[in-house]
Amino acid sequence: MELDRVKILVDKYLEAETTLDEERELSEYFATTADIPEEFEPIKAMFSAMGALKEYEAPVVDRPDKQKRVFWKVFAGAGTAVAAACMIIMLVMPKTTYDDIIIEQRPALEPQPEFVCHINGVKVTDKDVAYAEVNKILGGVSSNMQLAMAEVNKFNISSNR
Repeated sequence: MELDRVKILVDKYLEAETTLDEERELSEYFATTADIPEEFEPIKAMFSAMGALKEYEAPVVDRPDKQKRVFWKVFAGAGTAVAAACMIIMLVMPKTTYDDIIIEQRPALEPQPEFVCHINGVKVTDKDVAYAEVNKILGGVSSNMQLAMAEVNKFNISSNR
């Protein structure tokens, strides 16, 4: 086979445009020709590897017995049926929450205050006391924030120099 024809067929093969006859022609060329150009050495190795694969027989894998497969199908079907039954029961049953049970069992002994909060573990029902405590805490946060921003500004001024 001429070298120009081989180049054309290899290009077509790499573009996946060859026919089966052209692929057989290439395979025969690389199998029978000992002196080929260096640029075709990888192609020759690929064709010789494919030729070796033709002789390879894949091992036969035994399939499990049909009885075992049927058991798993029945088991999966039963599991699905149980899950569906549980879903239907959950949808049909009346919904009762834990809070409903507690409210029914506990009588209201004393009226509950309108405003309740806990400050440092102490129950506070006076809005003015709670407001004063929140202002004190937020004032401390504000002063700490102002000190932190002053330090950041010092750093920015020194880094701009």
